[in-house]
This record gives sequence, structure tokens and C-alpha cells, in this order.
Amino acid sequence: MSSSVQAAPPAAPLFWNDTPFKTYLFDAFSVLLPVGEEFVIAAVEAAAATLAHHTPLQDACRKFIAEEQAHQRAHQLYNQRLTLQGYPVQALEQRIAGDLTSFSKYLSVNQRLCLAGAFEHITSVISRAALHGTRGWLSANNSPQVRLWRWHCAEEIAHAHVTLDLMRACRVSGLQRLGFYLLASLLLAVDILLHVRIFGRIDKARTSRQTAGWWTSAFGFLAKSKRALQLVPAWASYFLPLRVLAQPSPVQAPAGVACPPRNLVTTRFLLAADIPALLALENQKWEPEQAATADEMSVRIARYPQLCLGAFDASTGEALASMFMKPTSRDLLMQSANWQECARTQAEETDMELFGISFSSIHPEAGDALFEFFWPHALKAGWRHIYLGSPLPGFKKWLDRNPGGSVYRYVHGGRRTGRRGTVLPLDPQLRYYKQRGFREIMYIRPDYFPHEASHDYGVVIRGTVPLSLASPLWRRLPISWLNVLKKSLFVLL
Repeated sequence: MSSSVQAAPPAAPLFWNDTPFKTYLFDAFSVLLPVGEEFVIAAVEAAAATLAHHTPLQDACRKFIAEEQAHQRAHQLYNQRLTLQGYPVQALEQRIAGDLTSFSKYLSVNQRLCLAGAFEHITSVISRAALHGTRGWLSANNSPQVRLWRWHCAEEIAHAHVTLDLMRACRVSGLQRLGFYLLASLLLAVDILLHVRIFGRIDKARTSRQTAGWWTSAFGFLAKSKRALQLVPAWASYFLPLRVLAQPSPVQAPAGVACPPRNLVTTRFLLAADIPALLALENQKWEPEQAATADEMSVRIARYPQLCLGAFDASTGEALASMFMKPTSRDLLMQSANWQECARTQAEETDMELFGISFSSIHPEAGDALFEFFWPHALKAGWRHIYLGSPLPGFKKWLDRNPGGSVYRYVHGGRRTGRRGTVLPLDPQLRYYKQRGFREIMYIRPDYFPHEASHDYGVVIRGTVPLSLASPLWRRLPISWLNVLKKSLFVLL
């Protein structure tokens, strides 16, 4: 035995993860990691070498490789402990290394990247399940194994986008990406099951160790672990287009785009401390008579903290989009003559509709991020409809080109055909909202709010929260479950 193995810490207690099956499951993953991380590192290095030098994506790849190397070293020590416990880890690692070496001989740089990206996505899916609070797959104890796995899983989730961004930059084909994903899923499933079976058989042969409950723990884990069910949509999300999965990296962003990459946009509920940044956004977006004051924002945040949302540049703290909402009802809005009345009226507690007091965005992607962030919270709370008061910024110019035209004709009658045969409104603001689900025009109001380009007209529009008809089901699910569904479903709705 080498000196490094002799210097390894003593064998850890058996079943550190509460049950035999859960312990074997994570130990089985650890056997894969040193060799697997080496393959991923080599694949990312080779693909990153094809990019232009000194780009943000290359910097992200270097950080990714450093983290993977740290994981590799940690699990080499982890596996030494398993060896000291009598498991044939070295033989298993040699078999895995031989398989990956054989694959590498026949794969191109992009194909190796596809396989590495597939491994990373599957690892991030499992990591989310492992870190799911007190109901995750990891024990609540503070053993060395638990601490290592929590650190590893957190970093896997944080850098999972790197291989996706790299595949997008290298223009890998969708067929290749999905084909290697199915292959990687099969390889990992077979190896994990094989390792778990070997660990169980070895412990069963040791009469000095308690192995009663092995099968019970396996079936109990599968039957009671609701988190296991969430692996299905999370695993299947990889079949979405790469442009949806991959966060736009700085190296791919077109020149002149003000919004940072999507993975650098932070969306959350607003706090009073955000008001200075929000005021800067208001002053950039609206005229002085239209912009909200600090006092108005403070009252809104204090009264409805779960209905005030913001999207921020994660590196600078700049506010990119904000949305303030309040409970309302259709009848109240129909009785309101202008925006001020819509914003002031108080709804009954039983009303399950929302009015968007204001929506400010200096970049469409930041606005989209707000809608995506709020969607699972709306399902959980049972909100059914959201109303917005929209200006008509194109009305004045349209009226100059169409003397004698009416606002009704501009809003309802004059439409153009968009892509895929979709009929879209003439007004750019209404087009933007319709493409985000606000399809119903409730009414048109003169003197709704001061806006010269709209001739002071406003339109109250309504959007239906997708899948809100099943609100009795969503209310019973944890918000964390709905967030898992969000990424795979929101882009399809």
C-alpha cells in the first residue's frame, strides 16, 4: 500500500448517511468522481482552447477547472477511506478509467465536451436533490462526509452553466448533445447500481457488521423520497434547446447590449434598502411626473412585500427591472377612471387577482426574469390573473400617419401578423405584453396617466397565470418543488 493511503484518516463509521442505501448511494458516486472529474477537466480544457483568448468564458472555464481539481483531490481521499473499509475501490476506478479512455480515443473535441456537459448536468440535478434542506438526500448530521458533499454539491450547482455555455460557444449540434446525454445517463445509472450492489454484498458477507434493513432502506428511500420524483422533470429539462438551458455568456453577447448575461441577473423580492437603485431605474425609464417617489415605493414594499419584485445586475447592483403589485378585482378596476384610482383602491382579502401598479424595465431579458421568478410564487399563493395599465407609446406617431384614426382602431382593429402567423398588436408596448401572456384587453381609458406619446390614453390588459387552474394542487406543494418545475416549464408556456 502506498504511503498516501497509509496517511489517510481512519475508517469512518458505517452508514454515515443514516441508512445503508443512502450511504452506499453517495459512496458509489464518489468512486466515479476522481476519474470522471479528470475526463471533464480534459474535455473543458480542449474545448476552451478553441476560443479567443482573454474572454470571460475562458475565465469561467479556468475557475471551473480549478474547482473540479479540488473536488478530485477531496474524493481521492474519500475513496482512500472506502478502501480502508475493505471496498474494492481501486479496481472499480481502473475499470471506469479504461472505459473513458476507450471513449476518448474515438471522440472529437466537441463530442468529449458533450459527454462532459452531460455528466455535469446530471451531477447538478442530483446535487439539488441532495441539498434540499432537511428533506434532502444528505443526513442532517455534521460528519466529515456530509460537509464534503454539501460543499461539492453547492459548487456543482453554481458552475453547471459553464459546460452549457461552452457547448453553445463551440456550436455543438443538438443531436450530438442529446445522444451523449442519453449515453451518459445510461453509463452513470449502470455504474451506480453496480457499485451499490457491490457495497451491499460485501457488507452482507461481514457477519460482524449490522446489515439488517438494507432492502428496507432502499425501498423506503424510493417510496418516501418525494425529491426522487423531481429528478424526472429536472433530468428531462436537458432536452430543451441549448439557447434556453445555457446562460448567455459575455463572449456571446452582442455589442451594445446593456443587460448583463442572464446568469449575472439577480431576481428577488424588494427591500427598503433597494429604493435608491429603484429611483435610478424610475428616472431612467419614466418622465418626472410619472416616476414613483421614494415614499411611494417604501409604502408599497411595506404593505405588500411579497408582491414587489426586482431584477438587479449581480456585479454592480444596478436595478434593471422592477414590478410593484397589489390585490385587486375586475369590478374595482372597471370602476376606476385612471391609474391613480386603480392603484389606490383596496381589494377584499378574498380577491385572488393582482394589479400591476408599475412595471419598469430597461432591458427585455430583465423583465422576463421577473415574470419567471414570480410565476411559482403566484401558483403557490393562488393568484389567478394579473392586470396591468399599459401606455400606447406608438399611438401619436400612428395617428400622424392615419389622420382621423381612433384609439379603438389602433388598439383593436389595426394589427399586424408576426412570426409563425401570430397576430400581434400595432403598439410596441402591447406587443411586448402580449408575447408575455397579457392577451386580454379589458378597456381603454382617456386621461389614464400623463404620457404625451399615448395622448394620455391607457389600456388595462389582463394576463392569466399559466397553470393557475390547478391552484389547489400547487398550494399543497413546497415552493422549492415549483421552482424545480419552473425552468423546464416556464419557457414552454
